[in-house]
Amino acid sequence: ILPILKGEEKQNFREAAVVLKYPMLKVRGEVLGKVVLGARIECHKEMAKVLNYEILNSTSAKSIIMSSYIDVCEAAYNATKKAGFDPIKVYGDETKNQTANISKFIEDEKTDPAIGTYKSISTGHHLVVADLVLLMDVPFRTYTLDQAIARVYRMGQKNTVFSYKLISKDTIEEKILKLQKEKSRLFEDLISDDSASLKNLT
Repeated sequence: ILPILKGEEKQNFREAAVVLKYPMLKVRGEVLGKVVLGARIECHKEMAKVLNYEILNSTSAKSIIMSSYIDVCEAAYNATKKAGFDPIKVYGDETKNQTANISKFIEDEKTDPAIGTYKSISTGHHLVVADLVLLMDVPFRTYTLDQAIARVYRMGQKNTVFSYKLISKDTIEEKILKLQKEKSRLFEDLISDDSASLKNLT
């Protein structure tokens, strides 16, 4: 269209194109994000349905299952129930009963595993009655992952803690995990460099 426009019309068209370009890119990015996120949730839902939950019997203590997504938690809840476990929900509508549900998980010997999202179960709870954490997906932030495991691996824990991350091969999961490892390594290098500098000062 530019060749047939003249003078001011051509300039106005160029300015309008620049103004429209950003919203179009933003919309495309949001659509792509929703498609990728939707595919990721569906993938983990299917994994939750077919996973062999006998791994939860590998410990004499209790277990916790966590995911970023309520749909995945629900799939894990149904699958563990079908496998003969007595799981308890700590996600979705059950978050309003969170304190009571957590208390039941801690006190009732048969209630196992506790299933929740990283957001609903990863902070403010001391869950040393468990020593196995099953992570149905890898959260984007390393901090979220550390907080999730810290509910179990903390002061008062007498057992060895096992955490298992479910990673889909050749997917964004592998890239997230690789990125998290690189960030952790950089952080450790930074801390050790700072410690060395402090020693040189004293």
